[in-house]
Amino acid sequence: MTTPMMRQYREAKERHPGMVVLFRMGDFYELFDDDAREIAPILNITLTTRDGAMPMAGFPHHALETHLRKLLVSGKRVAVCDQVEDAAQAKGLVRREVTRVVTPGTLTEDDLLDPRRPSHLVAITKGPKDAFGVAWVDLGRGRVFAADAAREAARDLVGGLEPAELLHPDSRSGRMEALALLGDQPWLTPRPDWHFEDAESAKLLQGQFGVSTMAGYGFDDRQPCLRAAGALLAYLKETVRTGLPHLDIRPHLGENSLRLDETTRRNLEIAGNQRDNGREGSLLAAVDRARTAMGSRLLREWLLEPAADAALIGGRHDSVGSLLQADALRGALREQLGAIGDLQRVVARAATLRASPRDLAQLSRALAKVPVMREAAFQAASPRSAHLRALAERIDPCAELADLLARALADEPSLVVGEGHVIREGFDASLDEWRHARQKGASWLAEYQAAQIARSGINSLKVGFNQVFGYYIEVTQANISRVPADYQRKQTLKNAERFITPELLAFQEKALGADEGIAKRELELFTALREAVSRESARLRSLGDALAELDTLASFAELARDRGHCRPEIVPEPILEIEQGRHPVLDVTLPTGTVVPNDLALGGNGGGTLHLVTGPNMGGKSVFIRQAALLVVMAQAGAFVPARAMRFGLADRLFARVGAGDNLARAQSTFMVEMVETATILNNATGNSLVILDEIGRGTSTYDGVSLAWAIAEDLHDRIRCRCLFATHYHELAQLAERLSGVRACRAEVLETDRDITLLHRVVPGTSDRSYGIHVAARAGVPSGVLERARALLAELEARHARAPAAEGGTIRNPRLVQSSLFAGSDDPVLAEIAGIDPRSLTGEAAIALLERWKRELGG
Repeated sequence: MTTPMMRQYREAKERHPGMVVLFRMGDFYELFDDDAREIAPILNITLTTRDGAMPMAGFPHHALETHLRKLLVSGKRVAVCDQVEDAAQAKGLVRREVTRVVTPGTLTEDDLLDPRRPSHLVAITKGPKDAFGVAWVDLGRGRVFAADAAREAARDLVGGLEPAELLHPDSRSGRMEALALLGDQPWLTPRPDWHFEDAESAKLLQGQFGVSTMAGYGFDDRQPCLRAAGALLAYLKETVRTGLPHLDIRPHLGENSLRLDETTRRNLEIAGNQRDNGREGSLLAAVDRARTAMGSRLLREWLLEPAADAALIGGRHDSVGSLLQADALRGALREQLGAIGDLQRVVARAATLRASPRDLAQLSRALAKVPVMREAAFQAASPRSAHLRALAERIDPCAELADLLARALADEPSLVVGEGHVIREGFDASLDEWRHARQKGASWLAEYQAAQIARSGINSLKVGFNQVFGYYIEVTQANISRVPADYQRKQTLKNAERFITPELLAFQEKALGADEGIAKRELELFTALREAVSRESARLRSLGDALAELDTLASFAELARDRGHCRPEIVPEPILEIEQGRHPVLDVTLPTGTVVPNDLALGGNGGGTLHLVTGPNMGGKSVFIRQAALLVVMAQAGAFVPARAMRFGLADRLFARVGAGDNLARAQSTFMVEMVETATILNNATGNSLVILDEIGRGTSTYDGVSLAWAIAEDLHDRIRCRCLFATHYHELAQLAERLSGVRACRAEVLETDRDITLLHRVVPGTSDRSYGIHVAARAGVPSGVLERARALLAELEARHARAPAAEGGTIRNPRLVQSSLFAGSDDPVLAEIAGIDPRSLTGEAAIALLERWKRELGG
C-alpha cells in the first residue's frame, strides 16, 4: 500500500527524472527502490527492505556532503529532498521539498570540487552536414563559450574541456551522435530534444542577456552552437533554481589558438600524466606557481589551448618581463594574492544565492586587498608593458560593495545565520536592540539563580534551558524537601526534579522573543547583503578574471626567476631555434644540473625543416623531441622558457605521435592506433605546424615499418613542408638527409667502451648506426645467458647485413636478409633451393636465370 510519505517521494522522483533522490526522514536521508539497489554499493551502506518488500538504504544527515562527493564521482545527479517544516509543529505529514539539485556540471561548492581544475558543463548538438554545435560553461567562472566545429575538431574541443557533465538531445539520433563522437561516458546527460530547438534556445538566450539578437555578442543567430547554449542555459535554470546574473557569453575563436588534439595533449602530458591522468609529472604541475586556485585553473586553460596571436602572446611576454624585473613588487603582490581565496567561486555562489556568511567574509577580506594589488600592478608595468597596464585597469576595487561588507559583517561570522554572530554590532539598530534584550536576559538569569539559592538554601540549585522544555529550575532528589511551595514540577529525572515558576515563565516569553527577533532580523540583513553582492556579480566576475590573469603572469615570472628561463622571440618565419634548451618537467623534477641542455635549429638558413633523430634506447631522443614541443606550448601560452635563447615562428597546430597502445574499445591494435594518429597528422598538418614523431612503423614488420616511415618522412618534407622532429631506430632513414634538401640527421651521443656505454643525452649532428638495445637490456636485469645469445645473433645479423649490396640509387638496403636470420631454425625457400642444387648440372643460361630469379625474390 502506498503511504502519503511514499507519495511525496514518488512525486519528487517524477519531477526529477534520471536523478537519485535523497529523501530526508528525521535524522536520516533514505533511498528507495532502484535508487537503493544501485546506490547502496557505491556508498557502501546497508541495503534493507521496507515492510519486507521495498528495497531501501540510508545514512545519517550529517554525512550528506561525504556521500554527495561519492555520487558525483560516480557520475550521478542528485536531488536532495528535505523536510521544510518543523515536525513538532506540522499538522499531519511533514512537508518536504527538493531544496537542492546537485549534478557534476553545476557545482560551485569548494568541498565538492578540485580547486585547481575547472568543472565544465558542456552541451552538444548536431549541425548541418558533419558539423556540431558546442557550448560550455564553468559555473564557478560564469562565462559561456560556444563554437561550431567539424566532427574531429568537436571531438578535440570536448576532449580538452574534460567535461564534468555533457548534455545531448535525448532522441535516438542525438544519443547515437554523442556516443559516436565521445564514446559511452558516465557524464553523458540526455535532455529533451525541444531544449535544442532554435526557437526555444533563442528565447532563453535573448531573455538571459536582454537582447533581441545574439549578433552583438559575435554570433549568427542561426549557428548550431547557440542551440547548444540554449539547452545549457535551460539546464542551469532547472538545476540552480535562481537567477544567473554573473553569466556572460562569447564565441570561442579557435583560429586564435594553437590547436592540440586529444592525442597530442595526452602524449605530451600537458595537464595529466599518461599513467592515470593525474597532475603529478605533467607540464602543468611543473610550471604552476600560482597563488590562487583560479590562477591555476587559468594556467591550465592557457597550456591546453595556447594562443596563436602574436600581439596577445607578446603582451603576455611583456607582462612577465615587467613582473620579473619588479622583484619586490612581485613578491608583495603574490603575498596579497595568496590571501584572497577563490574569488571566482565565491562570486558564483553569491550570484546564485548560495553564499554562506563565511563566503561573504572571504569576499570582504579579498576586496580589502584589491586596491593594494591594483597599485602594485601599475607600478610593476614597464613603459612597454601596455598589456599589464590594461590588466591593472581591469582590477576594479568595487569600493561601495567593499565598504558595505566591511561595515556589515562580523570579523569571524558563524557558519549559520540566525544565531546573532554574522552581522557586526552597530550596523543595524533593530538587531542591536534584540541583542541587548538577550544580554539583559543572561544577567537576569544569573541574578535569579542566586536569589533562588539564597531563598531555598539549596546550593546545588541550577537554572537551565533546553529546546523541549524551555527554562527550568533543577533540584537534586536529596534536596526535594527544601523546595519552596510555589515551585511547579515540570520534569522528573533519575536523580533530580525540574520545576518552573511564574517569574521564570514570564522571562521565557521575553527571552525566546529576543532569540526569534535576532534570528529573523539577522536573516533579513544577510539575505539583503547576499542580494547586494549578487547584483554586483558581473563586476566581481570581471575582477576575478583579472586577478586570475595577474596571478598566472606573476606565476610565470616567479618560475622564470627560479629556473633561469628566457623570453622567447617571435619571428614571422616558420622556424624553431633553441639554444641550450631544457625539458621543462625534468628541469623541475630532477636535481639541479642533471638535465643536459641541447640546441635545435629547425627551419631557417640551413637548419632543415625535418630532423631525423637516431640513437640508443634511453639516449634522450624522446626527451629531445618532446622538449621542443613543450617549449613551443609554453612560449605560445605566454610563459618564458627553460633555455638560453629561443626564436620561433608561431605554430597553428602541434601534433605529437610518441607512442601508442591498443584501443580495445574500438577494436584497434597498437599499430592501427599508430597509423590512425599518423593519418590525422598527414591529413591536417600545414606548413605552419610543428610535428614530432617517435618510432613510426615499429608496430609491424621491419620491411613494412621502414617503408612506411620512409614514405611518411618524404610526405612531410615534400608536400606539407612543416617543421618536424622524427625520432627513429630505422637507421636506413638517415639516407634521406643525403637525398632531400630539407632533411638533417642528428643523433643522441654515446660514449662506448669494450662492454658498456655511457649515455650522454646530448644531441649532435650525424647518424647513429646502433641502438644499443642489448646494453639497455643488461641494465634492466635480463639474464646473462640471454644477453650472450643476443650478442651472438646480433653479430651474425650485422655481418649478413653488411654483405647485402645496396640497391641502386643508394636507397634502403634489403631488410629481408636481416629478418630471415632472426628465425635461423626455419627454412628460407631461396636457401633451401641453393642447398638442393648440384651446380655442375646447370648450364650457363640456367644458372643466370636462377640468379636473376633469386635476385628478384630477395628484392634486388
